[in-house]
Amino acid sequence: THFDADCAFGRGQHSGYIVCSIRNISRFVEAGRMRDRFISMVNHELRTPITAITLSSNLLHTYYARMTDEKRLAKIQQIIHQARVMTDLIESILDLSRLDTSEERVFTHLDVCPMAHEMISELQESAESKHQQISITCTADNQCKIEANEQDIRRIWRNLIGNAIKYTPENGQIHVRIGGMT
Repeated sequence: THFDADCAFGRGQHSGYIVCSIRNISRFVEAGRMRDRFISMVNHELRTPITAITLSSNLLHTYYARMTDEKRLAKIQQIIHQARVMTDLIESILDLSRLDTSEERVFTHLDVCPMAHEMISELQESAESKHQQISITCTADNQCKIEANEQDIRRIWRNLIGNAIKYTPENGQIHVRIGGMT
């Protein structure tokens, strides 16, 4: 437990007295530690895509004439992918900031199947660069409705599908199934 004290010494007829106000500041100390850990994590997480973008850009710039079109395209796709990773991270940080300021979050009725299809289309090039196949199955009459914040669900789909692409080996298959398990 951490405490902070403010003390005043008596003067005049109150000479010889000390008046102190003691406060438990443990929650502030813990909040500071959490802030420091968060800043450290953000620093690391932002440096990773920035480093990848910088390396890929430098390779393109330095060896452009010696690279095949296929290798150039692969480097450009890496840059695009890392830029998306960085964008997602920044969006997450901004979302945390909005939560902290008590900004009203809007929840609507959403059908997650079309959103998943949309994210698969958006990330298709990344999968193709690794020669991966992505398929999707929506059960329950092609509807899976939830009440949620649309930006959150889009980010969740982007992260899930992006991670599946990232961690699935070359020539692998990724299958997204929405609804009940069969």
